[in-house]
Amino acid sequence: MDNVLRLVDLLSAGMTVVGAMIVISALYKMFSERANDRPVQSGEWWKIAEGTLLAVVGASNFLHQLIAGLQF
Repeated sequence: MDNVLRLVDLLSAGMTVVGAMIVISALYKMFSERANDRPVQSGEWWKIAEGTLLAVVGASNFLHQLIAGLQF
């Protein structure tokens, strides 16, 4: 059971990191396009939404454990 909990923790941490990297990459590309006076692709907005969703779902496990640890 301990190994399963570690695996869930690693997966949620991975989701958080991957989601954050997707958002950072999309924002960088979006600002780079604006700096070069090119139109921003609508796909970048979807990547930001996707990355945010992944990061929130991944971080929710950490928040749940934190709240559960605070309860007596």
